[in-house]
Amino acid sequence: MPLRGHIVKAVAATIFLVTASHAQEREQSQRVSLIQLIGNPDRYEGKLVRIDGFVHIDFEDNAVWLHKEDFDNYIHSSSVWIDVNSCVDWEGKPMSGYASVSGRFSSQRHGHMGLWPGVISQVGECFPLPQRRPGT
Repeated sequence: MPLRGHIVKAVAATIFLVTASHAQEREQSQRVSLIQLIGNPDRYEGKLVRIDGFVHIDFEDNAVWLHKEDFDNYIHSSSVWIDVNSCVDWEGKPMSGYASVSGRFSSQRHGHMGLWPGVISQVGECFPLPQRRPGT
């Protein structure tokens, strides 16, 4: 085979591999509420989702909770574990506030010690939500 044929095949193979590796990046996350996610886990199994809630990141305690009060009272049924290395607030500290998180949902996994009804892994985004200013 002439050198040109090898080059064409190599370029085609490279394009295929790059395209395949970016397929997940092109997949759009679906915005759902935490209530929908917990209430209908089969509907979202293996899908990229985006949820908002009270996010707390700490040693063996990374989760998105429906409300801060649920976190304060350890109501695990109102939360999902997030498998994330980093999620920081506006000041760069580990998140402990309301945030938006996107990643792949699984109801087959249950986070640290199996306490959560599901897990969000492959977290692509985790960012704080702006606080409402008094009077607005």
